Amino acid sequence: MIALFLASIAIMGQGFPSIRQTEAASASCIDLPISGVSANGYEQRNPPSNAIDDSLKTRWSEYGTGSWIRADLGEQMAICSVDIAWYKGNQRINNFVIAVSSDGTSYTNVYSGKNSGTTIASEQYSFSETVARYVRITVNGNTQTLWTSITEIGVNGHEPIKDTIDPAIEITSPANGATLIQQNGKITFHGTASDDTALDRVGLRVDNGQYSMATPKAAGDWSTWSASFDMASGQHVIYARATDKTGNQALASSSITTSSGTSSGGSGGTEPPASDTGSLDNFGIKKLYATKSGGNEWYVNMADPTSDPMFRNLPSMTKQPDGSWQVSGGSKGQVRMEAWSPANEKWQNVEITMYAKMVSGSNELLQMYSRGGHHTSSNECLGSAYKARIYGDGEARWVKEVTHPAYTSNRGNVQATTDPLEGRWIGFKAVIYNFVVDGKTYVRMQSYIDDDVTDSNGNLVIRNNWKLASVVEDSGGWATSNPDFDETCFPVDKDSNEQNRQRDEILSLPGGTSTQNIAAWRSDGLTWNWKYLTVREVTIPTT
Repeated sequence: MIALFLASIAIMGQGFPSIRQTEAASASCIDLPISGVSANGYEQRNPPSNAIDDSLKTRWSEYGTGSWIRADLGEQMAICSVDIAWYKGNQRINNFVIAVSSDGTSYTNVYSGKNSGTTIASEQYSFSETVARYVRITVNGNTQTLWTSITEIGVNGHEPIKDTIDPAIEITSPANGATLIQQNGKITFHGTASDDTALDRVGLRVDNGQYSMATPKAAGDWSTWSASFDMASGQHVIYARATDKTGNQALASSSITTSSGTSSGGSGGTEPPASDTGSLDNFGIKKLYATKSGGNEWYVNMADPTSDPMFRNLPSMTKQPDGSWQVSGGSKGQVRMEAWSPANEKWQNVEITMYAKMVSGSNELLQMYSRGGHHTSSNECLGSAYKARIYGDGEARWVKEVTHPAYTSNRGNVQATTDPLEGRWIGFKAVIYNFVVDGKTYVRMQSYIDDDVTDSNGNLVIRNNWKLASVVEDSGGWATSNPDFDETCFPVDKDSNEQNRQRDEILSLPGGTSTQNIAAWRSDGLTWNWKYLTVREVTIPTT
C-alpha cells in the first residue's frame, strides 16, 4: 500500500497533499460552514447538495470535461485548504483545479493537481492563504470515465484578521509655522507615510478645500510623497491624509504663511482660516471659530460653579487663592464635569475650552468631549463621544467612545509640546464639527494648545497664542474592538432601516441627543486645577 501511495505521488507531479487527519484539525485553519453549493450541471439523482451532506454514500455527478462545483461560504473568509472526497477515489485519478473568488464572477486559481487514486476518504489540498467567499472545483477528466463525481467537499480557514492599525503620515516640509515666498503662486509639500500592511493613497488639501492625490515616490510606494498647490498670500493649514488598503486613516497637519516677502523658518501653528480673528469670549479667550449666528454659549460661573444647575455631576471642589478650582474626584479619583443645555438644545458643532494645571496623580491625562449623553455604566447606550486628550508628557490624541465603555484606538497622536505639563498652566481647546463630501456626512476634530500661559510666579496669564495640536477625521472604519461594545443600542446616526449601533459608527448627530449633556471635562486619578470652562456653538467652514 505504501509503495502504491508513493508511486501515485510520482504520477501526479505537482501539489499532492497529505490525507486529512480529522481528529487533529489545525486550530488556525478550521472547517468552515458552507452556506450554499451550486454546479454547472448535475445528474438528476446526484445533485450538488449531495456533496455537503456529510455522507460518503451520496455524490454530485456531472458528465463532461470541465464540469465544476462551487461552494459559497456566505462571506469573505481566509481560506487555507480544501477537502475533497472523490467517488471511486481508490480507482480513479482526477485532474482538477481549485479557484477562489470574492464576487462569484472573477476567479483566481490557487491549486492544480490530481488526487492520489488510493482512497475514497477526503484528501486535503493546501495552498497559500487567500481571502475569498466562493471556492470552485473544476475537473478536467479522470483515468476511467468522462463523468465527474465527488462525494464530499469541505473548506478550511478562518475569519480574516482585521487590520486595526492606522497608517502613519508626516509633512516634512515646509516646516510647521514657516513663512514662505511663493514661486509662481505654487507651494510644494513633501512628506512620508507608512503602514503595517499596505498604503492605498495619500491626499492633501489646503484649508477647507477638497483632497487631491499626492504624487508617490514610485507607483505604490508612498514612503515619500509630494504635492503642489496654488496658494494665495496669507495663513493656511495643510492637511495630509494617508489611507491604507482596508480604509484605516491617519491625518497630519501643518500651518504655514505664504508671503511675497522674505521667507523665514518658524515653529508653532496658527488658528484655522475660519477663525474669528481678534474676537474674544466672555473670559477674554480668543474664539478660534466664530459663534454661530443665533447660537448658544455656555460659560462656567467661576465665582460659584455649583450654583449653575446646568453644570452637573460635579466632584468635590476647593477654591484656590488664584481663583481656580481644584478637583481630584474623591476616593475613586474620577472627575466627570458636564455642561448641560437648559432647554435640551442640540449643540452639534462646538468649540470647547479649558485652562488647566496638573498637580499630581497616577494618570496624567485630561479629556474634553462631546457628541454623547451622560457617561455611566447604568446606561451604556448614552456613552458615545469624541474625546480630545492631552497627556502629562505633552502629547495630544483623539479617541472615540461608541458605547460605554467601548473605546476605539487613539488617533492623531501629536507631540503638542515638549515640556511636561505637571505644575504649570496650559490652555486646551477641542473643536468638533461635521463636514459633507459627496453627500456623505463625516466628522472633523481639531485640538489646540495655548502653551505659554504660566508667568514667573506660576500664575495663569492668558496670551492667546493658540497652536493647532491634533487633527482627526472620522469618515468610517474607526471601530472599537472592545468586548463591552453593545450593538443592541439604538444608533446615534440611524439609517432608514433603524439598524442598531455599529462598531465604527460616525457620531454625526449633536451632543445631547439622548440627554441635555453637551460637553464634559474628565480625569482619572489626577488632582488638577481648572479655570474658564466654556462651550460654544460655532460656525463651521464649508467643505
